[in-house]
Amino acid sequence: MNTTLPGLLALLVATPLLAAEPAVVTLTPLQVERAGLVTLRPRVAAGNSDNPQAGTQSRLSGMVMVPNSGLNLASAPLPGVLQKLLVDPLQTVRAGQPLAEIYSADYLTLQQGYLEALSAAQVAGARAARDESLFKDGIIAQSRLEETRAQKLRADALLEEHRQSLVIAGLSQAGLARLKSAADITPMLVVTAKLAGSVLEQLATPGQRLEAGAPLFRIAESSKLWIELHATAAESALIRPGDAVTVTGCDKPGRIVSTSQHLSNVNQSVTLRAEFDAPGQCLKPNQFVEAAVASGALAPGTLGIPTSAVIRSAGQDYVFVRDAGGFRATRIDIVARGGNLVWARAAITPTSEIVTQGVATLRGAWIGLGPETAGPQPAEQP
Repeated sequence: MNTTLPGLLALLVATPLLAAEPAVVTLTPLQVERAGLVTLRPRVAAGNSDNPQAGTQSRLSGMVMVPNSGLNLASAPLPGVLQKLLVDPLQTVRAGQPLAEIYSADYLTLQQGYLEALSAAQVAGARAARDESLFKDGIIAQSRLEETRAQKLRADALLEEHRQSLVIAGLSQAGLARLKSAADITPMLVVTAKLAGSVLEQLATPGQRLEAGAPLFRIAESSKLWIELHATAAESALIRPGDAVTVTGCDKPGRIVSTSQHLSNVNQSVTLRAEFDAPGQCLKPNQFVEAAVASGALAPGTLGIPTSAVIRSAGQDYVFVRDAGGFRATRIDIVARGGNLVWARAAITPTSEIVTQGVATLRGAWIGLGPETAGPQPAEQP
């Protein structure tokens, strides 16, 4: 019998789609060749996270975020008038870099109080040292020595209070060391960056009168960033905290740190959070990125099947498996997708042959399309 490809479907014997037994499509060797059917054995997951299967990577999209621990607000420590802004939005700053200058009478008062406390502490220290010597020589009573010691403690505590006030106001240790006399004090308060990062937003303008705590800049720490990725429920099923995340242009991979337990009510996706330490210049806040996530261990026996082999019918996924009777439509339950593979559970052995090419022909016969009308039909030979 001579068979042409247009008449191939007319010769296929198919079990109806809704039959109780799995549908089987029978073909002759010639029909298999004419249909271009190609089969392949599935991959089998070993279930060992130390030896992940190839092809389990998922490509996901997301946006770069700054974690709360990486956000810093540069603010006015004391009331005053903003004189000058020394950096601009989007500019990268280093820790300790000057950000703004504020004219503050309160800052001037703090310095004067510090110098007075410093002088009083020096006098109290000298008096305590003198009385210690006099007491050893038996010249003064112990009660007087105790009183002198108490005066020194009070003077030292007051000095420390003034010192801490200046530190909170932003004066560095080097600035304190330079503050030795009334000639060194200044009403100009310099606000510096507490950490290295990039300026996200400017929140004040020169000439503005500021209260204590008024915001000046919002700064994002550059040493740690997050990416919020979005995955389908099937893709997220095998992703675990600790899984590696790679982004093109970044030398070091990040890692998954958390997975949402809820689906988005907008697009039914699962939100995954990946953390990158020291990302350098490859990631910037609010940047949209494509990332590859190396999925964690699969359950033992999970099958890796090429996506070209999968068909969907009546809300279920199927593949065609070759057996002694022909090609059997077998249902699969997909648990994850990655690259050109789906990972699924199914009643299929690792040695089974799954059709990966020519699936459309088998599907047409399976659902009972019948013979094609185009082209002449093959004639029976006597």
